[in-house]
Amino acid sequence: MIKFLIALILFLPTTCLTGSYIYVLFIPIGLFFYRNELLNAITAFYENPFKRQYLLSFWLIVVLLIGIGVNSLIGSNFVHFIKRGTLLLIPLTFLSAYMISDQKIYRFLLIFIVVEVCLGILEYVIGVNTFFSSLPKHHVFNNYVSLYKTRVFGLSANSTYLAQKCLIGILLLYFVDLNLKTRHVIGLFLFLMTGVILTFGRTVVVSVLVCFGFYFLTYLYNHFRDLKHLKINMNKSLLISSILFSLVILSTFSFWSNQFNRMGLRPHENKNTQGAKVLEASGIGKVEMAGRRELWGKAIDFIFENPVYGNHSQRFLVNNKHVHNSLLEYLSTHGLILLIVILAFIIFNLNGFNIAFCGGIMLYSLGQFGIFWDISFLDILFMSILLFSTRVTNSNRYEKDI
Repeated sequence: MIKFLIALILFLPTTCLTGSYIYVLFIPIGLFFYRNELLNAITAFYENPFKRQYLLSFWLIVVLLIGIGVNSLIGSNFVHFIKRGTLLLIPLTFLSAYMISDQKIYRFLLIFIVVEVCLGILEYVIGVNTFFSSLPKHHVFNNYVSLYKTRVFGLSANSTYLAQKCLIGILLLYFVDLNLKTRHVIGLFLFLMTGVILTFGRTVVVSVLVCFGFYFLTYLYNHFRDLKHLKINMNKSLLISSILFSLVILSTFSFWSNQFNRMGLRPHENKNTQGAKVLEASGIGKVEMAGRRELWGKAIDFIFENPVYGNHSQRFLVNNKHVHNSLLEYLSTHGLILLIVILAFIIFNLNGFNIAFCGGIMLYSLGQFGIFWDISFLDILFMSILLFSTRVTNSNRYEKDI
């Protein structure tokens, strides 16, 4: 029952029913139900506080928190830093991440996501983007030609959150040990991809395609070169799904090309700025990005002007909007030094069990503001798999006859 409750608390803030403030419930739950584990962890840390494991995790986060505080102080934003609660929210993210690192909790979470996708499909069939008529973006469909105009919300406040949860469901299916059979994994994958299509989750489609493609190529490379020391966990269902997914996307490329490049939505921006030149040189300037080119361009301009301190750890916004890219958001907010610290923390803790899941989220976060919110659904899951994947990942899983 407690694991169902933990999964529900994790899931609810992703809906329009409640906010992230309920994550504070993880504190009393953790202190009561996980007190022995927490005491053991504190005892182990006290006995050898400078163990390599702690240097690459705990102490890097301490350095990060101190750095954010100092950066805020330099920019006279320290009061804002205290009010925002970073000193509480980031540790709460790690406590929450530890608590949810359980196979049953992940399975409950997957069930919640599947149920919401069912509601999203029902919304599409009925012809509304959300059942919550009080939401400002609520509307009835009058054009089924464009996927962009028929995006469904499920229980979420917008389609982006539902697409994000579909991605999490897919990553959980393939890269976390949920003890599911191959046919169930492939069936759930197809169902979740239906949700991605109905939410018009372009960033999710690209993330899944690249992630599966990388794993398929890794599988072939290791198979023909027999480099066991480079072997990354692979299974039959992932191999089948990656091939099917790639074939479907390639065979319908013309359709997706038209859907991805929504005509008439490209913003008018000054192409003489440093940010615009960087995007144009990278090729991004030629793709319709739903306003991201303008946001990214202004963020890059700001980073060039303030490379070290960023916005002194006060959230960088463009016209009261975040820039839809976690890397640019973090760099423009905190500066280069603190970005190096958080990236070092992530890289040092990557391994063969968590690289696919975490890599998928990081890739997604290059097209959306996914991680680095201090505390959020995605931050908690990301840190859970990054730091505690060995609690739920069976090293023999991928050797099973599935």
